[in-house]
Amino acid sequence: MYKYTKQGITPGVINMALQIRRGTDAERGLIVPAAGELIYTTDTKKLYVGDGTTSGGIEVNLSTSTYPVMQTRVFIADTRPAGTKGMIIFNDTTGTFQGFNGSKWVDLS
Repeated sequence: MYKYTKQGITPGVINMALQIRRGTDAERGLIVPAAGELIYTTDTKKLYVGDGTTSGGIEVNLSTSTYPVMQTRVFIADTRPAGTKGMIIFNDTTGTFQGFNGSKWVDLS
């Protein structure tokens, strides 16, 4: 969801903000977020990404990832890493972002 807001008093200036879906961890567990959808839990302060099938999404965990999630890597299908749950890469062969759901790579777009 994109939220555009007009802030301040400067005429003609519009500041834009990206609003990420948020709620408690219990609320997150009740939904299946769409592929690529981000969710922030307000009580545990964690970020999750949806794959379209996993209830509650997959935790984005920078501390346990071999390849930092926010530093997206580019791979061709034959050279993808083994994967860590929550890892996101760009697959240059298919032209899509992919996330590792704990057992396999899935398209996020």
